[in-house]
Amino acid sequence: MRKQLPFVVVFFLCLLGITGLQAQTLNETMGTGSGVSITSGDFNTYYGDSTGSFTTSGSRNTLFGYSAGRSVTTSELVAIGYLAGYSNTTGFDNTFVGYEAGRLNLTGGDNTFVGAESGENNTTGYDNTFVGEESGANNTTGYENTFIGEDAGFSNTTGYKQTFVGNEVGISSDVGYRNTGIGSESMSDVDDGHHNTGVGDSAAIDIGDGIYNTMVGAASGVATEYADYNTFIGAQAGWDNNRTNSLTNANHNTYVGFSAGFTNREGQYNVGMGSLADFDNTNRSNTMFFGYNITASNNNVMGFGNNSFIDGQYSISMGISHDVRGDYSVMLGYQGNMQSLADYSVGIGNAVDIEENDVVGIGRSVDIDNQYAVAIGSTTVAQNDGAIVIGYQASSTDPSALDPTNNIAIGNAANVQGTNAVAIGNAATALNDNTMVLGGATNPLSVGVGTDTPNANASLDLTGATKGLHLNRHTTAERTAFGGTLGATDEGMIVYDTEDDNTYYWDGTQWKGMMDTDTDTQDLSLASDILSLTSGGSVDLSPYLDNTDAQAISVAADVLSISGNASTVDLSPYLDNTDAQAISVAADVLSISGNASTVDLSPYLDNTDNQDLSLSGTNLSISGGTGVDLSVIQDGTGTDAQAISVAANVLSITGNASTVDLSPYLDNTDSQNLSLSGTTLNISGGTGVDLATIQDGTGTDDQNLTSATLSGNTLTVAIEGGTSVNVDLSPILDPLEAENVSQQAQIDDLISRVEAIEVCACDGTLSVVPANNASRNSGAILYQNIPNPFNNTSAIRYFIPQELTGDASIVFVNTAGQIISRVDLEQKGDQELNINTRNLSSGMYYYTLYVDGKKVDTKKMIVE
Repeated sequence: MRKQLPFVVVFFLCLLGITGLQAQTLNETMGTGSGVSITSGDFNTYYGDSTGSFTTSGSRNTLFGYSAGRSVTTSELVAIGYLAGYSNTTGFDNTFVGYEAGRLNLTGGDNTFVGAESGENNTTGYDNTFVGEESGANNTTGYENTFIGEDAGFSNTTGYKQTFVGNEVGISSDVGYRNTGIGSESMSDVDDGHHNTGVGDSAAIDIGDGIYNTMVGAASGVATEYADYNTFIGAQAGWDNNRTNSLTNANHNTYVGFSAGFTNREGQYNVGMGSLADFDNTNRSNTMFFGYNITASNNNVMGFGNNSFIDGQYSISMGISHDVRGDYSVMLGYQGNMQSLADYSVGIGNAVDIEENDVVGIGRSVDIDNQYAVAIGSTTVAQNDGAIVIGYQASSTDPSALDPTNNIAIGNAANVQGTNAVAIGNAATALNDNTMVLGGATNPLSVGVGTDTPNANASLDLTGATKGLHLNRHTTAERTAFGGTLGATDEGMIVYDTEDDNTYYWDGTQWKGMMDTDTDTQDLSLASDILSLTSGGSVDLSPYLDNTDAQAISVAADVLSISGNASTVDLSPYLDNTDAQAISVAADVLSISGNASTVDLSPYLDNTDNQDLSLSGTNLSISGGTGVDLSVIQDGTGTDAQAISVAANVLSITGNASTVDLSPYLDNTDSQNLSLSGTTLNISGGTGVDLATIQDGTGTDDQNLTSATLSGNTLTVAIEGGTSVNVDLSPILDPLEAENVSQQAQIDDLISRVEAIEVCACDGTLSVVPANNASRNSGAILYQNIPNPFNNTSAIRYFIPQELTGDASIVFVNTAGQIISRVDLEQKGDQELNINTRNLSSGMYYYTLYVDGKKVDTKKMIVE
């Protein structure tokens, strides 16, 4: 059927030379019953039996073919083909071309149906464009639809505002609306669904009742029928989604990349991006996974990285080739490994390996084999429960079946192997349980407490004026029992006995006191100049006898003398002759230091201190005493109600002739300036006033904008009571103008594509240019890249006729004319070259199409 249109056109051209009957102005008719009812219609062209038989006053109609436009009564109908527009009565501005195209249209207007049986059953639908055999064939009242392709929109009846482009696109559409399908058989099964988009061969082919789905790529979302709000971009993306045709799941999924989300059938709320990014189960939800060949193996996971696997529920993984299986875990780094027992664990670094739960590993090649462990540092190892290792190659190892726990190694190559052991320092090693090693044998430390510079020769240097060393305290029984556990290797052990109040040290076989305990209660005795100590020992003191001890001292006239010696001491300088004595009172008795004499003060007590004042008239009285007449100090009126007044800078007061001249106080400071800082009002030469209390609460002037004018890119805004402000809009307008240029280029390219589609529609292919395509007879074509400008990727379309021989290429140069790249073109016809900004700096470039050594065209592109 597609091959009949050229014949009809040729037939039409041949008929132009045939003269028919002309009932009115320039009407041309030919055929039995053709235009037989025209009375006042003008400019009609009818060829074929029964064409326009009912037309009376209709004008500017063009009808070709048996019964084409037979029932038309209005104007401007174009119907070409057998029964084309047969039932059209009052339909307006319609174009029907093809066998039975628009045959049953009654009143629908602004329709274009091209192709055998295209829009055949349309009755009142309007603003439709159907191009292709049986395109929109069953449309009745649907409006504003665009169906291009054989059987495109074939079953649509009342659906509206839909766009179907391609062979059998939307073929089963019925009452759905606002759907867009582009590509062979895309959205071919859509029924009640609306607001769906399918772009690509067989994209969204099975959507029936689903809504708001977007599927771009060959065979993307092919199984989705009832699911909603899904977005699949990439060939085979979302392949199995909604395969079970459930009405309650498989919604809100987003997959981007070749075969992304391929396996999942019933899961929802997933986001996956990357070629082959997929699941290993058909029902997974609430996942986010990004990267090439990444696998989301459980619900509620988040993974980022190529060739990765994440199975731990509620876990987060980021890195290349990682494997995360523990729940509630976090892994960051290349080749990270977290086994299924590693719940609630965190791993950060290259090749981190975590085997069990509740651990933290940070660093390169960290290895944690047991639970509750922390390992921080490159190549650290934690093989025991509760271990903490920090430092390069620090480790907690299990050398045997002892399985030590809760140990700590801190330092470069530090190692612990005992339970509750601690090793701190470079290469420090703690092998025994319940031990702490500082420094170790290889790198011993001097430990300072209370000092920044411990003695280099001391293992422990204690410093502090308010602190001391508190030894282990034992009772005698505890010390004795403790000694039973000691041997020769424990020599030097020190403890304090709280019962003996003595410090003991272990000599390798027994305790020895550091303080002798039986010497404190000895007595001294002296006999015949011999000093003796109980329990042995005496000293002869006779050499120390000089017979001078029996001497007397005396004082005469402030001179101190001693018997047996003529020397004296004058004490007079020490006499200060002062009465520097203190007095005190107790119970009314006065005493003085240095003398036993006292004075009784009780007779001097008269109890008159507790007296009251009273005023009667001008007489002031005190209880127990004499009154005073105050009239001499009265003003004569008995009141202080005097008035003051100023006249000619002279101050006067009533009741007194004295005045005060105020002129010296005039400083002529009235000429002062006011200024406002914040909410403070200042006056020159005076004190400011805070006006915050009278502010309007908003701190703003209640002013109105009076006008706004635009000159070029400058916006001028005027404000009531203020100065106009100019605003340069160039930073806003320049990017918008650049974007408009880019969008116009895209629009021009889209128009070129649509024109190419319309030209090639009759030949059934868009990739090979028909031999009679006059618009391309001129040769090869180079199109503008889209988008342009761009900052990542862009596409350049070109057309090379199949019959052209010779090599073809696109050459890229910079603004200096230097060639930066050359791409050889192997395929002909309508093709597309994808480019990116790799190795290109921001700026302007040019690309030129050469065919057989000849320049075809040059375009400009901009890299942002």
